[in-house]
Amino acid sequence: NAAPPQGLHYESSSPPQLRPVLEDKLILDGLDWSTDTFKNQAYNLLAGRMDLLKQHVAYKSSAILRLLRPDCNFVCIGDSAESDAFVYLGIALVAHGLLSKKGYWNYLVTFGIEAPVAQDIVDRYVQPGKMGRILQIFVRQLPKTPLVPDPLFSRGLTLFDSYLQVAIHAARRGHLTQDRLKVLGRVFHNRYGLARPELVRMLGAVMAQAGGAQVTKAACDELARYWDESHAGQSWVVGPDLADVTTPMLNTDESAILAAAARWAGAMRSRK
Repeated sequence: NAAPPQGLHYESSSPPQLRPVLEDKLILDGLDWSTDTFKNQAYNLLAGRMDLLKQHVAYKSSAILRLLRPDCNFVCIGDSAESDAFVYLGIALVAHGLLSKKGYWNYLVTFGIEAPVAQDIVDRYVQPGKMGRILQIFVRQLPKTPLVPDPLFSRGLTLFDSYLQVAIHAARRGHLTQDRLKVLGRVFHNRYGLARPELVRMLGAVMAQAGGAQVTKAACDELARYWDESHAGQSWVVGPDLADVTTPMLNTDESAILAAAARWAGAMRSRK
């Protein structure tokens, strides 16, 4: 693929003192990243703000907003343990113009951010029309803390269990070559025990979802045969092509989005 490498930003709620440990782990996993952000917990400790040690919405939102550029597209990957889905969707909604600056302030406050902190985030980082696009939001479902579904916001999220699903989605959007995806499928089979029929089933399930469709049905058959020699072909269903995560919400006004945010935030707090 002649396209330039896709930049990867690694964001962690761990303190910077753990950077060497996490860097070693990422290197062992074969992960190459461009930039990273760690949470300065020492600042909160010195200020006596113990309540902020587990509050990640303001920190994560600020770190991501600093990265946004008008000519860039972004894919966000997180999990259901904390507030990743809420953070990513809020950024997408304001970046794509579905929330005003005042609306985004309300969105942050709804999830427990102090009003002055929320105002500082809005003043520093929100630049309508100059924040790029959030193409897709991936949330890994963790068994002990599953994501609470919401009638509006769930439509903008892509839930997953295996990172191979993320790789298939990346290939759908042209961010990963088909040859690389072939190799990754074999790695997940040999190293992580994913059965060959499960690889094919996962491919079919991902292709049926909405997203940027760059993989043809013929390519699906070729991948499936490579992963599982017994595969005899199937009728692949290719889901609709969505431009970005807010496409399903384009006809929703700001007041309805904020009402949904309040409902969702309450459900998330009740989960804990």
